[in-house]
Amino acid sequence: MARKEPMFELFNIRECPDPFASPMSCPGDTKRGVEPLGRFLFDPVNRTFLRADGKWTTSAAEAMNFADIHSVARACHKFGVRKGEVLLRSTQNVEFRLPLRAEEE
Repeated sequence: MARKEPMFELFNIRECPDPFASPMSCPGDTKRGVEPLGRFLFDPVNRTFLRADGKWTTSAAEAMNFADIHSVARACHKFGVRKGEVLLRSTQNVEFRLPLRAEEE
């Protein structure tokens, strides 16, 4: 059986029952030893990450690591984030940046 490339592991998303309430408690895939994918809200202009209290930090270690894209959207609504990027980061030092913007009202 062929081994999957590490990049394909990025899309093996693991979810928590309530990821927004406790985003840091989401386990990785312990059966295969795969660490969870990091999902952050990132401001590329100021090079800052969103913290759980709605403030911004330059430290990724202090940033809120979201369990899924639904919790990212809920945080954007809660904290009024209108522009930025969703930063997906794997343990293999691979990053994907997805631009995010609110529709004009």
